[in-house]
Amino acid sequence: MKIRIHLKTWPKETFHAILRTAERLCMVIGLAALAAYGVMLAHSKVFQIYDRWTFRGTLNGENSPAKDILEIPSVIGRLEIPAIDLSVMVLRGTNEWTLNRAAGHIEGTALPWQQGNFAIAGHRDGMFRPLKGISRNDLIRVTTLKGTYQYRVDKIQIVEPTDIRVLAPSPKPEITLVTCYPFYFIGDAPKRFVVTAHRVEENDSEPRATSLPALPR
Repeated sequence: MKIRIHLKTWPKETFHAILRTAERLCMVIGLAALAAYGVMLAHSKVFQIYDRWTFRGTLNGENSPAKDILEIPSVIGRLEIPAIDLSVMVLRGTNEWTLNRAAGHIEGTALPWQQGNFAIAGHRDGMFRPLKGISRNDLIRVTTLKGTYQYRVDKIQIVEPTDIRVLAPSPKPEITLVTCYPFYFIGDAPKRFVVTAHRVEENDSEPRATSLPALPR
């Protein structure tokens, strides 16, 4: 016995109408995603401008001085790498709100005026995108209310997200920059791009940090 299955075919007009609807839906979704990214980028730029303005005012004595504070201010300072045209404010912490508007100090690591490893995280599709062009011996400058600190890039490496050795305390003052890798990967990037640099100017500093934090996600 033969069994015949009759498949219902769509009329050509109906099929084309469905395709047009799908195309329009995809276009709307794409435009919405683009608009959301634009809003996030604008939000980030506005906060960068505001943070730089308030920080510069404090440095110039226009705001209340904070050179002798013991606690970490919300704005730690300004990170600059002239060779790759990177200039970004560094805030306390690495939560999503912070990293969407600035680079973030990884809690548990040293501060610029301390001996040890001062670690900073940033988004690869945001503040730290220019890191893709960094090279050994590039100069890194960090300006804080306690002074300006300069570093020379020693090492650039790609590590696993679980490799927290890059955040280990160091006997001498250094800086570590961390972002996701590859830079143009879609989705959760599988690696971490890490830049390590040593300080080229010595400063009187506080005891170095001794904890070993986790790499930010």
